[in-house]
Amino acid sequence: MIFDQKTGSLFADDGRFMKSVRCPLALRSEQLSLSVDGSPDRFCHACNKAIRYVDEWTDEQMRSAMEEDRNLCLFATPKAKHIVFLSSPGVDSSYEDVVHLEGKDLVRIQTMRSLEAMSDAIERGFHLVFGDTGVDNKYGDVKYVVYRNRATGRLLWSSDFRDMISLSDLQREEDSNSLEVLKEWFWVRADRPFPMAAYAVPKDLAKGSRVYLEDLIEDVLQESWNQGNSIRLNAWSATWNGSNFDVDAPLDMGIMG
Repeated sequence: MIFDQKTGSLFADDGRFMKSVRCPLALRSEQLSLSVDGSPDRFCHACNKAIRYVDEWTDEQMRSAMEEDRNLCLFATPKAKHIVFLSSPGVDSSYEDVVHLEGKDLVRIQTMRSLEAMSDAIERGFHLVFGDTGVDNKYGDVKYVVYRNRATGRLLWSSDFRDMISLSDLQREEDSNSLEVLKEWFWVRADRPFPMAAYAVPKDLAKGSRVYLEDLIEDVLQESWNQGNSIRLNAWSATWNGSNFDVDAPLDMGIMG
């Protein structure tokens, strides 16, 4: 199997699409409960369902499991025997490497790349800093409009044009005139990254704090050549300025040719 980490798409060895693998709450396997039966599977209390461990699975086993459960939830590690993980183009600067350069630990900031994950982060007390991923789909599997409550930060969204008539109802439910349009109608496709993203920032993060952005939303140039090609950073250090992150300039590479 082949897994595209950027889009969350899982493909068979022959290139055929199998399923989208993206936790709506952006949870990691280590944040899930261990299985009570001693198996390597996990259990998600948010969804109240088992998360299958697939490091040993082949294409055939995956297809068979999907035939039994189309909503199958699963996880794999980099040690998976039959899965090739595609990395995003760019430079992956690990937390350990950045800490070594910094000489001290940094606050790790996670990036939310689904509406469910963003909403869950708000419910858990995080402040969200939204960013544009640069994805502009001309068509897609579903279309969204996203609202935000100005007072609480709570997100609401619709995936149906007919729901536009309910905006006034949403405003009455939340508080009169409390909602703002965070992002107008946009298409979402399973084979491309979600058009919205947000950094989940602890509300007690002090201004001037040094952080490690695990998944950069904005494009930060790592290096370029005079022939015209270039490479972006996928993760890097930054400073919290109280309202957003000032991403550090990348290291000088000194390339010529």
